[in-house]
Amino acid sequence: MDAIPEIGKHSNLKTMASRRDWLKKSTLALAGFPLLSAADRNTWQARQVQLAQHLDAADGEEFWNLVKSQFQFAEGLHYFNNGSLGPCPRHVVEATNAFRALLDGYPSKYMWGGWQEQKEAVREHTAALFGADPEEIALIHNTTEGMNVIASSMKLKEGDEVILCDHEHTSAYIPWQYHQEEAHGVKIVRPTLPLIPETPEEVVEVFRKAITPRTRVISLVHLTNTNGMILPVKAITEMAHAQGILVALDGAQALGGIEVDLNDLGCDFYANSTHKWLFSPKGMGILYARQDKQE
Repeated sequence: MDAIPEIGKHSNLKTMASRRDWLKKSTLALAGFPLLSAADRNTWQARQVQLAQHLDAADGEEFWNLVKSQFQFAEGLHYFNNGSLGPCPRHVVEATNAFRALLDGYPSKYMWGGWQEQKEAVREHTAALFGADPEEIALIHNTTEGMNVIASSMKLKEGDEVILCDHEHTSAYIPWQYHQEEAHGVKIVRPTLPLIPETPEEVVEVFRKAITPRTRVISLVHLTNTNGMILPVKAITEMAHAQGILVALDGAQALGGIEVDLNDLGCDFYANSTHKWLFSPKGMGILYARQDKQE
C-alpha cells in the first residue's frame, strides 16, 4: 500500500477484494465500541457480523447497494466528498445517539468522568486496527489539532530546518509556520514533488536532496488531497531515520482510504481525522506518537 500506484497494475478483482476486506475489517472493529448497554451492544454487534457476511457474499452492484443502504442519504443523493467530511453509517448514528442519551441520563457524572472505560476501549480498537499500541493513541478532534500538537511539541532552535513538500494541506503547513518558523526562527524547506512521479524512488530522492545538516523533522502528507498521490512514506521514513531525522505524517486522507499499519510505516507521529474516510461521529480524530518519542 506504500508505493505510488501504477495505472493498470492492480486488477479490478484485487481492488474489489481489498475494498471488501477493509469494509469487513472496519465493520467488525467498530462493532466492539462499548457505547451501548450490554444487551443492545450484543444485538448491534450480531447485526454487524451479519452485515460483514452479506458483504462477503455480495458482488458488483449488489455489494455497493448493500454498502449504501447503511447510510441515511437524502433521496437521490450520491455522495463523493469524504475528503471533506464523511457520512456516519446507521450503526455509528445509533451508537452516538445512545451515548448522548447516556450522558443526558446522568449529566454531572459524565461531565466529571465516568467514561474512562469507553475511551480506553476506543483506543484499544483503534490501535488494533492500525498496527499500534493503545498507549501510542490519543483521541483528538481532527488532523489540524494533531499537527498543531506535533509542531508545538518540538524543541527546535533558530536555524533548524523542517521539510514539508509543496502538496501539504494548509492545516499541516501553518502549525509549523506558527509554532516554529515565527516563534523560534526555524527554517521551513518546501521542495517540489513531480506531479506524476515515474517511481517511488523519484519522490524519496526529492526529500533526500532537501536534507541538510540542520534538518530535524520531515513532515509530509501520506495521501495528498491535491492529486490523490500516495507518497512512499515508509521509504522516506527509513531514509530520514538513518540520518537522525524525525518524521510526522498527515494522514487525513489515508486512514480508511487505504490500509495503514503504523508500526510497519515506522513514522514517529501520525495525525488523522476519523470523520472523513472512517465514518466516525463529527469532530473526532486520532494522534499517534511512537512510545520512544513520548515525553
